[in-house]
Amino acid sequence: MVCGSSLMKLVLVISLALIISATDPANEPNQCFCELTGDIDDCCCGVEDVERLNFKVSPLITRLVQSDFFKFYRVNMLRPCKFWGQESTQCGTRLCSIDACPDEDIPAAVKAKDAEPFICTPTNPNPLGDLKHTVSFKQQERIIQWRAHDSLTDDSYCDVQDDDDEHTMYVNLVDNPERFTGYAGTSPAQIWRAIYSENCFQPEDPSIKYLTANVVNGMCREKRVFYRVVSGLHAAINVHVASHYPTEPSNPFEERTWGANMTLFERFFSPKKTFGEGPNWLKNIYFNYLLVLRAITKAAPLWNVEHFYTDQPEQDEQTSDIVAVLAKAAPEACPVTFDERILFTNEDDEDLRSAFREKFRNVSRIMDCVECSTCRLWGKLKTHGLGTAMKILFAPETETGVPIVQLRRNEVVALFNTLAQFAQAIDDIQMFRRLQENGTPPTEPNPSPFG
Repeated sequence: MVCGSSLMKLVLVISLALIISATDPANEPNQCFCELTGDIDDCCCGVEDVERLNFKVSPLITRLVQSDFFKFYRVNMLRPCKFWGQESTQCGTRLCSIDACPDEDIPAAVKAKDAEPFICTPTNPNPLGDLKHTVSFKQQERIIQWRAHDSLTDDSYCDVQDDDDEHTMYVNLVDNPERFTGYAGTSPAQIWRAIYSENCFQPEDPSIKYLTANVVNGMCREKRVFYRVVSGLHAAINVHVASHYPTEPSNPFEERTWGANMTLFERFFSPKKTFGEGPNWLKNIYFNYLLVLRAITKAAPLWNVEHFYTDQPEQDEQTSDIVAVLAKAAPEACPVTFDERILFTNEDDEDLRSAFREKFRNVSRIMDCVECSTCRLWGKLKTHGLGTAMKILFAPETETGVPIVQLRRNEVVALFNTLAQFAQAIDDIQMFRRLQENGTPPTEPNPSPFG
């Protein structure tokens, strides 16, 4: 009788365990995506809206950034880390390296545009026609002051010293894609710790040590936006790493292939392995997508008068056409993607705005501490692109809402390539969702390609 009772208890325990396991969201096959739905916090669109919009945007932006105007990015890869000492600025794996472009590969028209400001809201009768009549005298004076200082350093959300540095070089972004390099360990951990702990806004309660979604939601809107920008940047990098993972060729005559690594993706974003935060991090990619697309949309009158000239008439015309379509895509699908007008609206918000700007500048400087060249390149580009988006969104405006800005070609290149990166990340998220729904077995990361 005792044995029967013990057996019955054992059966009950096993049954309960099976029930709990079956109902635990962390054990659902769709665990990374069950919460990736509905409204995007601090935006005016939902996840499903963005995915429908990206179905149209992604192929266009992918094609755009392969054009000569947008694929050549100027960057200084030799700037030293200003925050801590480094034994070496080189990554230890052969997948970290990048290739600089020979000078003869750069179109002369591109180099000419890099020698001066590319776009600015004019104060004379030239490019924007009647737009000049909507710029107040006070705003015209401010633009003159900007020009006198050569660039809008004070209004920049990114450290843009690369443009004039003697070590600046051109990189072909198409030939140096963002993907898994094997860069891991204490160095990247130090990078993100410095960004989150020292440059993100912190809660007023000093006992709170981690910026979880619940903690961030208790902050003011401006501080929430800053966190979502940083979190979405971090998450997009991890999505690219997991979706562009190398496999070692079976023989030395085959080329390495790149593909999705489900195990790595789940390690980055599974609620079970991220204390429930993974889906929130993924949603912040959608937030950044909307923020950057809003900046491109807001600056549409500026793109309309720029021909993106590279001395290749057919390609230049196609480039201009794609930019025009992209600038209209968001309003047609989701009229209000991100509303910058509700930020920094109080009279005493200037200090907060200055802190916001300086903190993000610091984030851009921290990218010089990344020891993997490929990772540093894309980290610098995406902070540059996000900084350019915020420069446009928070710039003073004409009476018709056109941002009064001065942009270099490199900022425009960074802006559109950053949209391309977030669009690709959203495509990759949907790919991982399909793989997970289809029961694709996870691929265990294999470090052998980096020996």
